Amino acid sequence: MNYLFDAPALLTFVAKKELNLEYTVLDCDLLIYNICLLAEEQGLGTCLLAASINYPENAHKLIAILEDRKLIVGMAIGWPDREAAVNNFERKRGALDEFMRWSS
Repeated sequence: MNYLFDAPALLTFVAKKELNLEYTVLDCDLLIYNICLLAEEQGLGTCLLAASINYPENAHKLIAILEDRKLIVGMAIGWPDREAAVNNFERKRGALDEFMRWSS
């Protein structure tokens, strides 16, 4: 099974287990957001591997993660195949008012 979708690189985001998880995840999210934008600007694609946190033992087998660290998320990065079916299926998205509420 190809976990990286043929991407040549894997980024992993880890944090010390002793840190506050909520703030750590927020910090990682801000960094990841910018990496995704910069990658796209350079013609690269990214795929966040959020499910990887459910299988930390697999991540520890693939990469050297210190025992005092917690895996936050993985990210595959590489050149996207714009013609692949998975990159071209029609997405049905909810209307903005289905998941957002504006307050004044």
